Amino acid sequence: MFQHSNSRLTPRGRQRLVERVRAGESVSAVAREAGVSRQTAHKWIARAEAGEPLSDRR
Repeated sequence: MFQHSNSRLTPRGRQRLVERVRAGESVSAVAREAGVSRQTAHKWIARAEAGEPLSDRR
């Protein structure tokens, strides 16, 4: 699985982010704790909901 060297989250970390939001936590709070922007968190959530992999795109 491809991951950029400067990525803040691994694919597993991204999955945990998605799971926390699905469990009812706010996107803002989860993103802040993960050290990513709300926009980035929304990107990973949208990819997960579309069934796309949570690995970095090349």
